Amino acid sequence: MTSEAKGMTAKERDLLREVVRLNGRVAKTAIDEYAAILRARMEENLSLIFDEDDERWAELVAHAKRVSHEADEKLKAIAKASGIPMENAPGFACAFINRGRYGIRERRDEVRRAGNAEIDARVKKARAQLERTLAAKHTELLAGSLTSDEAKAALASMPTPEQLLPPMEKHDIAGLLSGNPAALMLSAESVNEWDT
Repeated sequence: MTSEAKGMTAKERDLLREVVRLNGRVAKTAIDEYAAILRARMEENLSLIFDEDDERWAELVAHAKRVSHEADEKLKAIAKASGIPMENAPGFACAFINRGRYGIRERRDEVRRAGNAEIDARVKKARAQLERTLAAKHTELLAGSLTSDEAKAALASMPTPEQLLPPMEKHDIAGLLSGNPAALMLSAESVNEWDT
């Protein structure tokens, strides 16, 4: 607890707790707003269409079309000399793909799913960090009004998320990957006193 919180009046602590709550609501809205911006940017990138005559590659596109046309003419001549009917003859075609791989719906959907999953994970992380910050501020303000040793000890004994949810060990992950639920065994090191 900071000395500032300890020296505050109960009224000041109440007012500050209300300000912390208000700032928390605003921050949660800002997180959602930024997630929407990230999704819009992702959709914009997935929808990009490039012009064939863009000066950066127009000369290259024209060259590729010429080479493709020449190759197609030679291939048709070989097919004709071999007695292959023209309607069955193989051929070359050159086309400028103006959207790259994102022109394929399956690829766009795949990237969209991955992008949304990443944004969702970032939102969860940001919200968790915000909740930790808000909880720390509330705790600091409330701790200033605790007077008994018992109340202070109860506050100090609250478990952390890391204590309540221990990290997964290598064999825990291997158990998940094996598809065998029985293989998922928590190691003795990952079990703590909060499990009892």
